[in-house]
Amino acid sequence: MTRPGSRYAEVADQLIRDTGYLECLKRSCGSPEEELNRTSNVGEFIQSIHQHQQDTRGKGLRDFLDSVALDDDFQRESDKDKAAKKPGVWLITLHASKGLEYPVVYLPFPAQYRKADEPLWHDRESLHLRYDLEGNEDSLARADEERLAEDMRLLYVGLTRAVHCCVLGVAGIVHGSSKKSDVERTAFG
Repeated sequence: MTRPGSRYAEVADQLIRDTGYLECLKRSCGSPEEELNRTSNVGEFIQSIHQHQQDTRGKGLRDFLDSVALDDDFQRESDKDKAAKKPGVWLITLHASKGLEYPVVYLPFPAQYRKADEPLWHDRESLHLRYDLEGNEDSLARADEERLAEDMRLLYVGLTRAVHCCVLGVAGIVHGSSKKSDVERTAFG
């Protein structure tokens, strides 16, 4: 008898086929090399699902997801070990620094920002992603609110990476010929 959830590899295959994910992915690529790389990544992921299902005799999707999460934790731990053992200066993005700690952290531009230029946002009630084809000001304002929320999250990540000291470089932000500072539109403001 097949346990519920034990055929997750077949479901993943069907999901990729039925949604047209690979075709959409191919259309989004800028070069044949990028297309090959991205479709290979999807293929390797699907293959790892099949391999897990075969190796574990159908333990289930939850077990596969747990094993993937453990692999990620293992990778993070090795990154932490590398950071702790290797002396010197590390230049790392805020996204990549999540979960890591450093004795001293410099955030040279915490008050920088880019105003949202695409009317893309999440609907507050349904949480669906929306794109306003007309690009009205209300849509741009919502997109900018989400940009600010993400900037604040990243600033928090940066501030909490330091073990002993965090140095911030802050200056007034002006755009174009304006004399008025826009620092209040940033995560720092």
